[in-house]
Amino acid sequence: MFRRVAYLAVPAVVLASLAGCAGGLFNFERREAWRAEADKACMSEQRAFRRDDGINEIRAIRDQGVCGLERPLEITALADGSVQIGPTATINCPMTVALERWIGESVQDAAVARLGVYVVGIDQMSDYSCRTKNSQPGAELSEHAFGNAFDIGAFVLSDGRELTIKDHWTGGTQAEKDFLREILATSCQYFTTVLGPGSNIFHYDHFHFDLARHNADGTSHYCRPEINIPPRPETLPLLADRPGLFGLAEPETAAPATPAAAEIEDLIQALGM
Repeated sequence: MFRRVAYLAVPAVVLASLAGCAGGLFNFERREAWRAEADKACMSEQRAFRRDDGINEIRAIRDQGVCGLERPLEITALADGSVQIGPTATINCPMTVALERWIGESVQDAAVARLGVYVVGIDQMSDYSCRTKNSQPGAELSEHAFGNAFDIGAFVLSDGRELTIKDHWTGGTQAEKDFLREILATSCQYFTTVLGPGSNIFHYDHFHFDLARHNADGTSHYCRPEINIPPRPETLPLLADRPGLFGLAEPETAAPATPAAAEIEDLIQALGM
């Protein structure tokens, strides 16, 4: 079901060169103070992460130069264990919380409204990785180098379908394409950087999310491509899984008439009960 995709091919000679001068490559940047502050605030504000929910705090990662995480989280599932993540991802607390909010508030709602299913799995393509942006030699460090980024290649649905960004962004049904466009557009409310197909040559097959600071207070967002959310269908599709899962409201139906309490009392007295 899940797979890790090497979406950037780097020639072996370049890798060898980077390995030989890794210290110099990753030491020219400083770790900004806001990273530790954001992580500390997140860990103090959130519920205790539990292994059986799919989130487990692991040992600090101290990698080359400034790469690494002081309090990394190992993720096998999100949304109280209802959405499986594969392969296992290592990211920081702020990214974990942002992903859970996006899934709970946007993704599941769009999946039910447009497809009549729930998302039960996410195929992640990149989590923590001590590398530069797009693995380009000489570029700045990627947010992946701080566990502050997450890439998604596919969504697994409760009816067994797997929607890949590569194949379904342009080749899916209209409902599938609209679903992917809606959740990419709404993701800009949760992440400060959003990149998907059409943003550049590197993101044709996945969504990239991170929480980089584009201005001093971290309120600026960079989201590409810019998407107008397609209108939703006027009628909800038939739900193909258990209604109410993930705490979502069931499609509205007319409730059966229920007699008022006074009417019930009159009926009881009339029957001599």
